[in-house]
Amino acid sequence: MRVLLAGLILALAAMGSSHAGQDEAEAVPPPGDSASDEPLDLKGCSACTLRHQDLARRREELEAAKEARGDCRIKGDINKDGERLYHRPGEPTYEWAWISEAKGERWFCSVDEAEAAGWRAAE
Repeated sequence: MRVLLAGLILALAAMGSSHAGQDEAEAVPPPGDSASDEPLDLKGCSACTLRHQDLARRREELEAAKEARGDCRIKGDINKDGERLYHRPGEPTYEWAWISEAKGERWFCSVDEAEAAGWRAAE
């Protein structure tokens, strides 16, 4: 065990010595570091790009939903079992329900309107 630990310490010391000749004034922090003036470059980060695209798409969907619903705030959601449920503002499930008109989901202006259309209250 001691031999393994000693080998690890030597390997770490060797890695650190690769910058041994570098002057402290020459040391450059990585881009995006708080000590650096350079912005963080995410061009090569595919996960970051995908996340950014997903957020941009979600923002567009939310803006379209605001236009589509007008003053109607009751969400008509279709769950994975095909059940048509409505969610009222303030209910625990309201924030988790996302409306996709492409799937047949919609907005309602009243509970009566939702029930007349065949939707039931979420539990």
